[in-house]
Amino acid sequence: MQNQFSPIHRDTQDTIDCTAELGLAFVCWSPLGGFRKPYDESMFDPFRRVAAAHGVSCQQIVLAWELARGDHVFVLPGTHRAETVIDSLHADCVELSAQELEYLG
Repeated sequence: MQNQFSPIHRDTQDTIDCTAELGLAFVCWSPLGGFRKPYDESMFDPFRRVAAAHGVSCQQIVLAWELARGDHVFVLPGTHRAETVIDSLHADCVELSAQELEYLG
């Protein structure tokens, strides 16, 4: 199942839960939700704070937050530069605490 999910578009959480119950993969389409040109800039402030605490990019924290939703969740971030691909790959190495996940929502 592929559907939009990001800090801006969280309304598919029920679908993520359902796919887990059914043993299906969930692919986050537009997982970064346009954080470079967000609808509401403040929506990404918590992600920026956690990124600063970890010493990583906001992008890595957003992707790690999505991946933490379950082993069945995958992300498809778009990119135009090799550096961005490498940065995205490192999101899998970021471990967010339960407190951080709760803070991010």
